[in-house]
Amino acid sequence: MICTKCGIQKNNDDFNRSNSTKNGLQTSCKKCQKIYRDKHKECKLSHNKQYYCQNKKEILLKKAQYSYKNKEKITARNKEWYIKNKKDILVDKKIYNQNHKEEKSLYRKRYYKENKKELLIKSTLFNKKRREIDPLYKLMSNIRSLIKASLTYKGYKKKYKTNQYTCCTFKDLQDHLGPKPEGKCHLDHICPCSQAKNEEELIKLQHYTNFRWLPAEENIKKSDNWTSEGEEICRKLLNRDWIH
Repeated sequence: MICTKCGIQKNNDDFNRSNSTKNGLQTSCKKCQKIYRDKHKECKLSHNKQYYCQNKKEILLKKAQYSYKNKEKITARNKEWYIKNKKDILVDKKIYNQNHKEEKSLYRKRYYKENKKELLIKSTLFNKKRREIDPLYKLMSNIRSLIKASLTYKGYKKKYKTNQYTCCTFKDLQDHLGPKPEGKCHLDHICPCSQAKNEEELIKLQHYTNFRWLPAEENIKKSDNWTSEGEEICRKLLNRDWIH
């Protein structure tokens, strides 16, 4: 096939496809089209920008209508494309994040500062709804708060992740505690934190074996008082007797 631009006989592979010609190929070769695009690049960009500004509403409306009608098709196509290019995407994303680390950090801080109230309200509502429908998430929130409060009350800070204090995953902790009894229940330290002489002992008392569900009234009544279960845990975790 002869290119209409350069007049050279070329293979069909050197031409892009076209739906408007009989043979299904464009009349000018790929090389000539590239030369033309490079030559008129700025002019085309300017034209496209001007056209978009003049027809912005219509373009966005058509795009929205098409996306709505072809939602499943677009999702499937995007998913397929992502799977094929996953490695390249992740590499590019990593490089971009490294090159724009400070810029992204400043943007996040500025965005949070400008939208602090709205973000806090959304976060609170999200957490509240999730706690209502997800028992594991509720347990995660409760155990985090309890451990942090135990450390803060003694004048220490929470330095590690919750899993490092409990020495197990949240799912394992949930399995250890079993289903939460009906009515008001507290997460109880079987051996109370008041038995800890120092930070090291206090951390040891956050082990998952020192937690259990206990009815609220019983927990309040028990307080820091001696119990046989508490003394047993004290010997197991702290390697010493209960301090009376």
